[in-house]
Formats: sequence, C-alpha cells, structure tokens
Amino acid sequence: MNVLYVSYDGMTDPLGRSQVIPYLTALTQKGLKFTILSAEKPELAHERAQVAEVLKSSGVEWRSVEYSRRYPILSAVLNYRKLWAAAKKIYRQKGFEVVHCRSYLPAAVGLRLKEKYGVKMIFDMRGFWADERVDGRLWDLSRPHYRAVYRYFKNLEKRAVVGADYIVSLTEAAKREMTTWNLRNPLPVQVIPCCADEKHFDYRRTFELKKKDLGIPDDAKVLVYLGSISTWYKLGEMVKLFHLLNENADWYFLVVTRENPERVYALVSEGMRHKVVVRPASRDEVPAYLSLADLSVSFIAPAYSKLASSPTKMAETMFMGLPTVANAGVGDVEEILTQTGAGVCVKDFTDDELRRAVVGLRVCDKAAVRNAAMQYFTLESGVEKYLNVYRKLGFEG
Repeated sequence: MNVLYVSYDGMTDPLGRSQVIPYLTALTQKGLKFTILSAEKPELAHERAQVAEVLKSSGVEWRSVEYSRRYPILSAVLNYRKLWAAAKKIYRQKGFEVVHCRSYLPAAVGLRLKEKYGVKMIFDMRGFWADERVDGRLWDLSRPHYRAVYRYFKNLEKRAVVGADYIVSLTEAAKREMTTWNLRNPLPVQVIPCCADEKHFDYRRTFELKKKDLGIPDDAKVLVYLGSISTWYKLGEMVKLFHLLNENADWYFLVVTRENPERVYALVSEGMRHKVVVRPASRDEVPAYLSLADLSVSFIAPAYSKLASSPTKMAETMFMGLPTVANAGVGDVEEILTQTGAGVCVKDFTDDELRRAVVGLRVCDKAAVRNAAMQYFTLESGVEKYLNVYRKLGFEG
C-alpha cells in the first residue's frame, strides 16, 4: 500500500524526529510504502542532511515545502497552497492509495485529495488544534479575523471527522468528547498516545554527564522539567512546587528547554536561583539530562483543548524511571498515573494541593515506573495500532 503522509510539522523539527520518523520507519518494515510531504522551517536547514540520510536508509521518500510564518494568517494560506500543489504533483508522478494527514491543515489537503482522486484518508488529529490556539492565547477571538479563522478550522474539524475513513486520537478523553458531537455513528477512531522510543529513553544506559557537570551536588535531589515553557505550560506553578520540595529536603530544579532561560530564573526567589539549572538539549542529549533527575513535573493549563493532549514528555520521563507530578484535566494523564501509581496528579495548583502532592510522593523504583510506561507508551504498541488502522483500510501486511 502506497501512502502519502502529509505533516505540518517538519521532519527537522523535534516532533518530526520523535513522533513521525520512528513510526514510519517501523511501518515501512511491515510493508507499507511512504512518501512524506512536510513543511520545513528554513532555520532548521542544517538538520536536513542528517534527516534525509535517516529516511533514505529506512526506505521512506521525503518531499518538502518551505514553511512560511512571516504573516500569521496569510502564511498559513500560503503553506496550504504549497502542500496542495506538491501533493497533486506526487499523485500524478507515482500515485498513492491513502493520504495520512497529521493535524488540521494537512486534513484540508487530504479532503481535497479524497474528493479529486478518490484516495482513502486518515485524519491523525493530534489534538483539538483550533481550540489549542485559542486556549494558548495565540488567537484572540475578540478580533474579527481570528474569529473567522477559528470558525473555518472548527468547520474543517467537523468535515475531517465526517469525511475521514479513519481517525487517530491521542487520548481516550478526546474520543469520548468526539462521540458527543454526534457527527457520525459509529465513529471510526483509534486511540494512539504519544509514544517514545524505549530503547533511546532507558535509565539503564550509561551516560557521561554527571550532576557535578551542572554544578549540582551528588547528594542533592533533582526535579526536572522537559520541553516548552510557553503557551499552555504552567511554569510558575512548577517553580512553586520546587520551592515546596525545598522545605523538607535539598532539591535542585533542572529545566531542559531551548527557550529563554531568563523566563525561569525570573520566577525563582533570589535565594534559590543558584539551585536552578536551565539547559537546551538535542533529542540525543535529553536522556543524559533526565538520568540526573529523581522526579519530573509537567503542569499544563487544563483547558478544553487539553482533553486531546498526550504529553510526549510523560512517556520519555517514565521510560527513564522518573515518577511524575502532573495535573488533572490533561488527556488521560490522571487515569494513567492513578492506575499505575507512577506519580501524583494534583487537582489544582493551590499551595495546599501541591503540599498534598509532596507528602503523597512515595519512593518509586525506577524499574516499576518504566514498566508502567511499557503498558502505554512503547513504540511497538503505537506501530501495531497504526497497522490496525491501515488494515482497516485494506492493507494486508
């Protein structure tokens, strides 16, 4: 079966490298044939050669358009037109039986391909994207043009849910929510959370990086946060947890992010700033930083759109044997932590609730936390679930 995989995330993006390429590489080994069409950011051009080599060696063809972002709304229209033109060209050159659309703008391309050429379509929605833009304060609905854009993408969401041959959701919570929309019955949905490569994220590996390299005493405990510190992420509340942990023990806060470290330091009390370490890291470097930690934290604004979110960082830190302090209202996070005992889930961010979380922390064996992650987040399980979708569409491998 020939598949065109359309992604608005570039393959040179961290998400492309962690959440697209490993899946497609494994699925290619199962007999599927992929052509990736992605929107690549010019500033990541230095990553292209390495990514191209990985994909070529895996048997995956890669085409791309240049991602534009200069004008927020007009750039999205331009990116869509580029993807649509490239997709038509690929179909005329080699044909494909299925278009796999990663998120909403690719879904607009997929719907047109299905209408024009009769191909089957997978809507891999990756979350409630339009609502994420509003909840993250990226689209201000008090402004008429953003209201119009929001309405367009909410309508596109409905058309994609109705028109897709199969839908992929990141969470059971989002699947339950979509059934209340009454758009079609039955709703052909496969839930596939954001998985991680359990071989890459493995606390049993040997790493050269040591606490002393970051100015952290060997006997200090380390709280780690991995990823973005903007939009939906509750950085101030994570700093509050760090302060509370230090009431009873010696804790350092390691923040692994590519964003401006001053945003972290500005929220930490002056007497504690020497205990905060902020470092950028490539995907290859992340496991080494996580190996220094004792506990991970992931606080995300519990907005409506977050019902559909599956934090990739949760899979990665759990495979590294780290228990997690997280908050309710984000996808299936509460259910997973409650069922596995691999951390604590807070209901809100009050001091009392955060103190309850600190008191509720128990010693978690790294192997036990990793085993909990193996129940939900292995790359192999994600690949098998994607195979199930393709088999529903006629793949016989």
